[in-house]
Amino acid sequence: MYECFRKLPLLVIGLTSITSFGFAFDSEAESLSNQHHNNQETPIKISGSISFDGSLLTSQMASENLTQDLYLRKLKLGFEKEFIENWMVELTLDLEEDADVKLDDYAISYGAINDLDIAVGVVDIELGLQNSTSSKVSSTLEKDLGTNALIPKGKFGLALQWHQKHYSAFFNMFESNRDFNTGNNTYGLSAKLNYVFSKDYHFGVNVALVDYGSQLFEINAKPELNLADDLIQSDAFRARSLRFFALEYAQRYNQLNLQSEVMWLFVTADQEFNPVNPNSSHSSAYLQASYFVKGDANKFKKGNYAKRSDTQHALELVTRLSGLYLQNESITESMVNVLIGVNYYVNDDIKLMGNMVIVKDYGPGFAARAQIAF
Repeated sequence: MYECFRKLPLLVIGLTSITSFGFAFDSEAESLSNQHHNNQETPIKISGSISFDGSLLTSQMASENLTQDLYLRKLKLGFEKEFIENWMVELTLDLEEDADVKLDDYAISYGAINDLDIAVGVVDIELGLQNSTSSKVSSTLEKDLGTNALIPKGKFGLALQWHQKHYSAFFNMFESNRDFNTGNNTYGLSAKLNYVFSKDYHFGVNVALVDYGSQLFEINAKPELNLADDLIQSDAFRARSLRFFALEYAQRYNQLNLQSEVMWLFVTADQEFNPVNPNSSHSSAYLQASYFVKGDANKFKKGNYAKRSDTQHALELVTRLSGLYLQNESITESMVNVLIGVNYYVNDDIKLMGNMVIVKDYGPGFAARAQIAF
């Protein structure tokens, strides 16, 4: 544990030193943006972010005492091009810490029908507040326990978004799996409805139904630290379907922001393969509070947080209590962690983040990030 604390200043110095790189990178991105506006022949909008992380973990939370002083966590690039009026092509490339480049999202979208956007392709499923919050405006390095473990994943599909002054609605129909018996594609449906009042109050309801195709289902969950080991697991069995339900609430009051989500995932076993294995249910909840020492907290826009435009030298403090409960056949596995963090916004596009995560029965772990958005 002493070694963990002794190396923490070195990590902070390493992360802070790349801020100068961030200014150069940001200036270059702005120059490219200006060139784009002056060149009408290639109207391509480029956006993205680059994140450098560092972690300090002890053997209680990782298989070995683990120190990653500085590593590239993610490089994300997004490209948008309007090829016909109201028709847009979008794609996103991700470079993860394992150095594999992958095409994360790609879609063709149409947006000329009275506040309704339609997209076909591989797009994010809009479920949960943390899940749909961009890392550019997120107050923590990692999402809460339930968002990481319980929200269903999808592949190619159809996405609809409808936005009004106070309401936002999202609908996804997506490929979820291949049926174990027939090999045919299986599908899922999800829906989310948000209500925002005066840009200060946010309430959301999320539901999803997924045909899992009798594929093997298992949850492996780790604390809110990227390099930590999986600490709890659910039973593994062939599942016929998943049902997901979640409630979300957030409130902004000047410099203070409060948010919370409660999630339930119900898994129906395929009785042909699991004649004695009962259906399982899993749940999660968190409560998060953040406080801006300078400036107001993020407002809400179109069902999520809007990016702040007055973050010059702003300081944000954040804390979160998160719990995950996996109901297995014979025993309930649970994990509770407390997060304490601080964020320093160099400007609107560059921020430095630090999180300490304390896990019940496992002790503390530390992570830090320098992020540049453009």
